[in-house]
Amino acid sequence: MVEEKDKITLFGFTSFFITLMSSGFLGMGSYIMFSITNIDSYISAILGTFLGIIPLLIFSYIMKHSKNKDIIDLNMSLFGKVFGTIINIILNLVILVMSIVSLYNISQFVDIQYMPETESIYLKILILLPIAYAASKSIATITKISQIFLFTKLGFVIVTVIGLLKSIDINFIYPIMQNGIKEPIISSLMYVIFLTYPLFLLTIIPQNQVIKEKHQGKKILIMFFVANLLVIIRFFLVTTILGEDIIPMLRYPEYIILKKFRLFSLVERVENILALYFVFSNIMYQIVSFYFIITSIKKIKIFRKIKNENTLPYVLASIILFAATIIFTNTVQAAYIIRNYVPYIIIFGMFVPVILTLIAIVIKNIKSKK
Repeated sequence: MVEEKDKITLFGFTSFFITLMSSGFLGMGSYIMFSITNIDSYISAILGTFLGIIPLLIFSYIMKHSKNKDIIDLNMSLFGKVFGTIINIILNLVILVMSIVSLYNISQFVDIQYMPETESIYLKILILLPIAYAASKSIATITKISQIFLFTKLGFVIVTVIGLLKSIDINFIYPIMQNGIKEPIISSLMYVIFLTYPLFLLTIIPQNQVIKEKHQGKKILIMFFVANLLVIIRFFLVTTILGEDIIPMLRYPEYIILKKFRLFSLVERVENILALYFVFSNIMYQIVSFYFIITSIKKIKIFRKIKNENTLPYVLASIILFAATIIFTNTVQAAYIIRNYVPYIIIFGMFVPVILTLIAIVIKNIKSKK
């Protein structure tokens, strides 16, 4: 039985949609999409919103039929000890790899935009310490952090849109799809991959920990579309402010447009403050990733005997710090890995195991009905 203090509200659960689902874009998803479709990326985002309903339905089906088990225990019950363990190891390895990529990406962003004279390793440590501390707490506490980030992010987005309205040039969206529909479709698939893969981190939360409410499905769908809308606005602003000639030259175009922020001709040069919502999303992603991996580790018999479980997040942080420092030696190499390998890592390491879980649930339900 789940204790009352460990339960989370539906709003708290769905707040993760907005705080997590945009985390894969800064320097990764948006970088890949703009390199494919340039000014048509916002169209790809709109197409991807509707394609993203498919992963959302998969996520909802798994959660609904999980029988109050998290994804780790669910896989063990569906596939047995051996195959279930293999699937769980793949999931955790992919989440670990993406945490390493995400740490490097956000530390590089902070390094370039905020602290260019600070050693990269110190920035990584500075980022990892609060993440490890937060991940050592219960999911109820992590949910409260997500809700704080949610309201902060929404406030930043509203202020950003108001301050950038005068910089928008609608002519920059033309010509629309000058190279046809093929590239926007490919780009929309990239959008779905980077938008929805963080969603499956939430399968580590058993369904009985979420307080049930009326119209639960509708509320989840609303938060899903709000999360998409925020990303679409992001792409649209980049397109209409920078144009097709400048966008390909930039790694973080979302940040560059913030330099044009003007509010009533009084407030300006606040891009570093507004860009914090990019940092918040990535930090939230890291916290939930840490929680997923740590929860999985605690289920292993060897680690059940550990008395001080709060040390696990810091051990994990040390591993990620070491790996990020060794693997990514320069920005060119990092950009190459992100563009050529990361989408396939997510597809085969996250989506394929999740689909196998879905198929196993469907087969089990069919057999039980017979």
